[in-house]
Amino acid sequence: MLEQNSRSANIHPSVFWYIGLVVVMIIWGSMYPAGKQLVSDLHPLWSAFFRFFLAFVPLSIISLIRYRRLRQSSRLEGSGSTQIENRAASATVLPLFSPDSVKIMAFGLLGTGVFSILFFYGIKLATAVNGSVLVNTQPIFATLLAPILIGERFTPLRLFGTVLGVVGMALVVTGGIFSSALFEGDLLAGNIILLAASLSLTLFSIFAKKFINRYGSLRVTAISMGSGSLLIFIVAAIVLGGVGDLAKIHLQDIWILLYMGVVGTALTFFLFNAALTRVGVIRATAFKVLVPVSGTILATLLLGEEPSIAILVGIVIVIASIFFVQTSKERG
Repeated sequence: MLEQNSRSANIHPSVFWYIGLVVVMIIWGSMYPAGKQLVSDLHPLWSAFFRFFLAFVPLSIISLIRYRRLRQSSRLEGSGSTQIENRAASATVLPLFSPDSVKIMAFGLLGTGVFSILFFYGIKLATAVNGSVLVNTQPIFATLLAPILIGERFTPLRLFGTVLGVVGMALVVTGGIFSSALFEGDLLAGNIILLAASLSLTLFSIFAKKFINRYGSLRVTAISMGSGSLLIFIVAAIVLGGVGDLAKIHLQDIWILLYMGVVGTALTFFLFNAALTRVGVIRATAFKVLVPVSGTILATLLLGEEPSIAILVGIVIVIASIFFVQTSKERG
């Protein structure tokens, strides 16, 4: 017994965070079969709204509590805090209606509103397997756009990873079909919409980067989710002619929405950001290659999807591409 306790004590704390990261990636991978199942009953617009609104509520409450604490700490005078400490505390305070908050709200229309609408429309037309791959091509888009938009370095390894990723994306989008048959049905349209979703989230990440560095990811995420959810609600109410369709929502849909919003978005946000501080950004981010893997496995097991050989090859290439792009940040 004593020997077992000794072995447990010798386990490095990082191991538990690595296990937590694997769990987070599996949960994120499950968002795709869950989303596919959800839009079979509920309209994509309402699916988009409730997923992020249900995540916005707990995130905004915690963000507000933290904001008030920062405000109080920034006002401390003569309590033993130095002027430098007070300036550091006040620098992280982000008032709700400040110019920066308005900018974040605008970016949230893109990163939450547009992304979520495209995600659920795309997953309805395409497969959950393709969704788990194409939505997670953000590092590839970021490699192409970040040097242009914010002047980040473009290393040879990142260039190689990006080219590799484009090849992989082409295989996943086309399924290896390069003939007129490619344009039959909704699959191609769904794949293109999913890529557009990835692009919209990439642009949000690039533009929001300086605000996250300045104010922290919690406040920025809560504000952007709030504005994005409002946009989705307005679009849904206009397009669908009100909220009458919500009376037909099934109990199963409610459970899926709670899972996607509270667990798959809000809870995993905290777990992943906590892991970033414990194991480092590069190592934690590298785990994201597991999302398309878990998404593909879960979509096959839960939905019975059977990706073609060309799509499976494309998935492997995209995963390798993401790995090259992510690890090159450390080497570059």
